[in-house]
Amino acid sequence: LRQGLAGPIRAAPAGLRIGRIEDIQRVDIRTVPFEEDGPQRITHDASKSTYGVVCLRRDINRSTGEQTTQGSIKILDDESFEGARTVLSHLQCQSTDASFTVLADLPLLEEEEGQSICVMTVGADKCYAIGTTFVRPGETEPSSGRILLVAQHGSDRSFHQVATHNIAGCPYAIVEPVLGHLAAAVNS
Repeated sequence: LRQGLAGPIRAAPAGLRIGRIEDIQRVDIRTVPFEEDGPQRITHDASKSTYGVVCLRRDINRSTGEQTTQGSIKILDDESFEGARTVLSHLQCQSTDASFTVLADLPLLEEEEGQSICVMTVGADKCYAIGTTFVRPGETEPSSGRILLVAQHGSDRSFHQVATHNIAGCPYAIVEPVLGHLAAAVNS
């Protein structure tokens, strides 16, 4: 996988599906289970050899039927990728699950869900920019959210939230333009 991706990365309810097509006879697909945390968005930072994943856990209270959610941001070490290859050749198919080392698991606030993520350059370093929104009952359109910056702290490969900016709405998309300024598509 570290040789470069030539295929899709998909965040699915069961976990991440990471694929690579090497030639016409060989397809490499790996599933990374996230237990109850459903991945929603993913991005890769090649300079830090990490993936940033926006996750959402949905729990249902069995006695009341009420659903609660808990958002989180996971930073995964792509150098620790383990697992077997999936080989698709005519009628032969083998597959096993794989895992990453989780470098950081950062919970979001109550009622807060991650909506977008990108890698952003800040000075001479890179960090993850995450767009979140607060999902409140009765709101037809989200009225508040945040932009979070998560960066590596020192050389120990630990990641921490280093900045936050409140916004009026939901950042459905977030990108870093060429000039180094962050751009976000907020609400519709």
